[in-house]
Amino acid sequence: MTTEANTITGQPATKSQGHSGNITLTGGDSIKPWADTPYTLIADTTASHPSNAHIPEKHYCRDMAYIMAQIHNTILRGINSIYNQAGHIKPGTADCEDFIFYNRCVYDFLHHHHRMEEEIFFPSLREVTGDPAFCDVLTKEHDVFDAGAEKWKEYIYTVRPEEYDGLKLKALIEGFGLALHDHLVAEIAWLLSMSKYDSNACKKAFMATDKKASADASFYKDVPLILGCQDTTFQIDGKKGIFPPVPTPLLYLVKYIFARKHASAWRFAPSDVFGQKRELLAAA
Repeated sequence: MTTEANTITGQPATKSQGHSGNITLTGGDSIKPWADTPYTLIADTTASHPSNAHIPEKHYCRDMAYIMAQIHNTILRGINSIYNQAGHIKPGTADCEDFIFYNRCVYDFLHHHHRMEEEIFFPSLREVTGDPAFCDVLTKEHDVFDAGAEKWKEYIYTVRPEEYDGLKLKALIEGFGLALHDHLVAEIAWLLSMSKYDSNACKKAFMATDKKASADASFYKDVPLILGCQDTTFQIDGKKGIFPPVPTPLLYLVKYIFARKHASAWRFAPSDVFGQKRELLAAA
């Protein structure tokens, strides 16, 4: 056991035992949970499974599934990073204020993602398929976890730092986390079912949604958050992918210009703006 004080909680730091999903910290001194638990990340879109051998290699549904898995993993890393740090934040501190702001950014990203789907992506796919009920199963899945997510939103947007309760925050996430995770995983396989429709039409629908989402993104909030919830070592379908596809010079611009406005909040992100994993600031 170490006796070095944890700067976030003010309590002595202790060595925790390893378990699936944890990473070993630099120097091998201890093992802490990272942002890949408790809700597992998506490492397989199933595009290469024998059951999907009928899907043309160049059909855009494969790209949609892969990119959507990257987006969903961004959400999951954000949720996991909050869950694994929530119980170690001291109420009434500047760190607590920053952590609450970080929660708001993760919620806003999740909410905006699903709003873009329901307002742009799903209606576009209904036009592609000619089926007015297409995507209804996905909107119903949104409804399943949305009530719980809204309770999380209400808490993080109204709680005062001195009244913060980490155990309550974790319980709120548990109230919708599994339903959200199930949906994020199921949607990937569902996108592959689009292989029976025109590839270019699918691409057009997907790109229109991406264009609107990108236009809405704040360089001071959304971009630092998204970049800080990546892992350049992570593989999907056995291959690494750069997400989002941001040129290196722009990454430095984000680091030294845009991310500075809320820099204290991004300390709670699981990676730096270059997608390099780091230990969670307030995990034990």
